[in-house]
Amino acid sequence: MDGPQKQNNRLPPANGRAVAALIVGIAALAVSLFGMAGIPFAMAGIVLGIIARKEPSARGRGAATGGLACSAAALILSCIVLITCTARLASLGGAMSSCGQSVADRCAGSFADACADNYANSCDTCSNNVSANFADSCSNSCPQ
Repeated sequence: MDGPQKQNNRLPPANGRAVAALIVGIAALAVSLFGMAGIPFAMAGIVLGIIARKEPSARGRGAATGGLACSAAALILSCIVLITCTARLASLGGAMSSCGQSVADRCAGSFADACADNYANSCDTCSNNVSANFADSCSNSCPQ
């Protein structure tokens, strides 16, 4: 007899790409709250997760699936944050341009009225005197 046989109790090595997919996926979730910054992380996590799941190693398949899920969630969250911020900025820009337009209309009317009332015969005098206070009086006309 050859004696007792040694049993190989070693686990197969961990799948490095699966662990990387999980780490990148978790990082993508954290970074996705900043809009576009999460998209490259999420894409990298998705690619790593797909590659890791296709490898024949049985160990690490759960980490690859977790990384893939985290990365997909981060991609969706990044897109939602990006769309929300873009919509809010667009609505804010519309409000600012309408505010600017109404201020310009009010100030142009005020300027014309001041010239007509105070300096009926001299446009140069009107421009010199009224334009000095024009910016101050008109800048406060837009409601906050």
